[in-house]
Amino acid sequence: GFQFDVDGASVLGASGGAAGDAGFTVSYSSTTVLAFSLTGASIPAGCGDLVLVETDGEPTGLSGIVVSDPAGAALDFSYVSATPITDGCDLPDMNLYITSDGSVLYNTSEIIGGFQFDVDGASVLRASGGEAEAAGFTISSSATTVIGFSLSGSVIPLGTGTLISLGIEGDSNLFCIKNLVLSNTDGEPMPAIIENCNTIKYSE
Repeated sequence: GFQFDVDGASVLGASGGAAGDAGFTVSYSSTTVLAFSLTGASIPAGCGDLVLVETDGEPTGLSGIVVSDPAGAALDFSYVSATPITDGCDLPDMNLYITSDGSVLYNTSEIIGGFQFDVDGASVLRASGGEAEAAGFTISSSATTVIGFSLSGSVIPLGTGTLISLGIEGDSNLFCIKNLVLSNTDGEPMPAIIENCNTIKYSE
């Protein structure tokens, strides 16, 4: 089930999408959309249109988001702006992002000395280029894992850019980054977390 508020516009209707396909009961007020199943139906993993909302005015976003799994436990969902991310300058500080074409973008105020991560849901065919190659990093990859490090002490500098470019075989809407390891210039781990499969945020 799910519930959310529509910001910046009035809700006139809500129906269809994956919620409609699953037979969810969908209700709405002028600000809120609520949907759930009385039969135990669920929306499967993947991507698509959750529900189609008719509005009076141009929505500015969603807030008050509550999403639950089939057992009623909360799922961690958040609203992401529709503004396209095309380079590292579009990212907040201390973030990495993998695009649908396999470019790993970054914006960092910390120097990166090395990295390793797995790609789940697709096969990695190659890994090369970007600032990692420009810095002379040794880059290796398997079908699931990408590793980059320097034998000479070179680093990825502060700023924005493309960390590395991956050749990916599989559905770009389904692959995720997992098992991330980032290190600083001393080889010490840099604490970081992965959000929404493709966004990596440094943790405190």
